[in-house]
Amino acid sequence: MEAILAVILCMVLVDTLIRGLISYSAFDRRQTQTLRTILEVGLQVIGLLVIVLVIFGPPHQTATILGLLTAALAIALQEYILAFFGWFSLAGKNGISVGDMVEINGVCGEVIEIGLMNTTLLETTGLQEKGEPTGRRISLLNSYAIHGTCFNFSGEGQWLWDEITITVPADADVYAIAKSVEDTARNETADSARHAEQEWNRSMPSTSLNRISAAPIVMMRPSVSLVDLATSIEIQVRYVTHAVGRYELRDRLYKHVIQMLKDQEHISPPQQTNPAPA
Repeated sequence: MEAILAVILCMVLVDTLIRGLISYSAFDRRQTQTLRTILEVGLQVIGLLVIVLVIFGPPHQTATILGLLTAALAIALQEYILAFFGWFSLAGKNGISVGDMVEINGVCGEVIEIGLMNTTLLETTGLQEKGEPTGRRISLLNSYAIHGTCFNFSGEGQWLWDEITITVPADADVYAIAKSVEDTARNETADSARHAEQEWNRSMPSTSLNRISAAPIVMMRPSVSLVDLATSIEIQVRYVTHAVGRYELRDRLYKHVIQMLKDQEHISPPQQTNPAPA
């Protein structure tokens, strides 16, 4: 009986010590509450096991029993163990922070909370869309930091290739339109392309012979409408932009194209004149 009371007294003292230490931690309120819950539950489980051992005595083949128990707990709590260690990875240099725009295992959103076991996102539409909030909160176990995929689009160096596609009639001045759109894309993305090239080439081995170029790329291909069998030309322009402002840049390029096509409608074709007789 004295041994059980001693165990309970030790549990109370350790619990008081845990509460005192956590009160001075640098975590936020919810992280502190999560950590305290985990430590208190662990303390209670250990205390219960010690009391059981005091009452019934040590079991036979203790090493085998402890090994099987440890293996069973590791298998049952595998995701939570990975989530716990994933939190340390997220808190590191290459981790994420509150306010970052990320894509975790195919889920896009803004990070609104990073807990000891979970990361909470305010979901947004995907990269191919506008990226507007859907209003849903999604909680993901931090195990994705170990065996999942996470893309952070809020830090520096987050460049991506975007594109616009324009369909013009085959009898239009296709080369002039393509050249105008390419020039506009080149002017709009000059700074982004320069910074992207510097970062990409800096990350490559010094012995590499191939240097990465971020200049806009123009591709043209014929297209036939299945409705009226009319032939048209598709002009596709690919360019490098930062992930944060890609939609604004795309809108500016489309506005330029629309204005350019309107201006061409008001330009009358040159009149053919018959040569004067000799």
